Amino acid sequence: RHCRAPHKRQRVRDEVAKLDLNRNPDMIAFAVAKGMPYCAAIGQYGFYNNWFVTHVDWWLSEPNVVRMIRAFDESQLIFTHRSNDLIFQTAALRLYMPPARRRRFVDFTYQHHTMRQGAVVYGGIESGTKDRDSRPRLKAYVAKYGGAITACEVQSRPNSKSERLLYVNPGPTSTAPSCGAEGRMDFV
Repeated sequence: RHCRAPHKRQRVRDEVAKLDLNRNPDMIAFAVAKGMPYCAAIGQYGFYNNWFVTHVDWWLSEPNVVRMIRAFDESQLIFTHRSNDLIFQTAALRLYMPPARRRRFVDFTYQHHTMRQGAVVYGGIESGTKDRDSRPRLKAYVAKYGGAITACEVQSRPNSKSERLLYVNPGPTSTAPSCGAEGRMDFV
């Protein structure tokens, strides 16, 4: 997982800053062709939710983020190739916001999934550490959509103690969007 090293993340930021993203709608292919490292291991985990707390000023004042917003808007990929908020927000935060300024909220139960033809294809439900009713909620979700209750160890901040969450993902990926195959997700 070479992209977890701070000097590698800085190289990614430096390379993205050099790119003219406005003229290159296929940003990943263009960046890789220019020698920017692609972090497949880390890139598979995005911020998958519809509950997002942020300071809007950061998105409108950070020059690199402003360029990314312009590039996403002008590429129109958000409309044609589902280059969506998960991709955009994850890329901007991981490239330009130091981990110490980010937090993952784990204290409430959260459900979010994508359905196609009546079946969950991605996502699921995750227990909250302070939700006393989370177990019945997860059981009700399993009864309605299928899947199994599985545990995952997650961090809410960099270098924080891991907390045990339970999740259900009845879709074909069989893992929660925020938990690796090894049953844990360190803060990145």
